[in-house]
Parts: sequence; C-alpha cells; structure tokens
Amino acid sequence: MIAYIIVLFLVLILAYSIISCKDGKMYTTLHGIFGGGAGTASDNFVPGQLNKTRSITLYHTTWCGYCKRLMPTWNQLKMNLVTTGIKFIEVDGDDAKKSGRASDVTSYPTIHKLDENGVRSSYTGVRDYKSMRDWIVSP
Repeated sequence: MIAYIIVLFLVLILAYSIISCKDGKMYTTLHGIFGGGAGTASDNFVPGQLNKTRSITLYHTTWCGYCKRLMPTWNQLKMNLVTTGIKFIEVDGDDAKKSGRASDVTSYPTIHKLDENGVRSSYTGVRDYKSMRDWIVSP
C-alpha cells in the first residue's frame, strides 16, 4: 500500500513537471514543491522559470569580498521576509557559469527578482537592508 502511494506521488510530481514545460524546455518545479521560503539552487535550477510566487536570486561566489559583506544583510532579509512567501534562492556563480545557467551575470554579487508574472529585474541599488527590502517587496 505504501509503495502504491509513493508511486502515485512520483507520477503526480512528474505530471506537474511536464505541465510546466514551455517552448520545449523543462522548467524545474520540484524546488517549488519541496522548497521553503529560502533555498539553495540545485543543478536543476533554471533562471527565469515561471511560477506563481516572487523569487529573489542571489548569484554569489565564495571568493568575492562584496558577496561576503552582503551575506549578513541577505540572511536578515531571508529571515525577516520568510512569512511573505517570497522564495530566496542562492546560486554559486562559479558553478552556474560552468553549466551556462548564468550567462547574463557579469559581476558578483548579482541579484535578480522574478515577479509573479515572470518579469525579471536586476537590483542596482545600495546594498543595505532597507533599500533591498523596499525593492524586494515593491510590485
């Protein structure tokens, strides 16, 4: 009985993923099913994927001094906005470049917002808590 439920669950996940196809490309939805308010992108992450929630993606590296200085503010934003339903995604820039997932990222840190309608914008403001929070929650 349990095996039947597990198989049914996997079939439903697969069907949901197939429904999420657009233009012949599979947009991963599993992190949206299993993910919480914050997460780390896996190899299946596709920037620009369409969903019904707002997501904020931070492209960073471990060797970048600006990234290291931004992390306390980023973590505070994730913690304080967890109840909003906004997904916070972190992408290691070196890994993303190697796999071609971050071809439009030219410097670190880079922050993109994908709104509920699939419109992407890049953050270009001051990297302080208030400025970033205002940009994240703005329509």
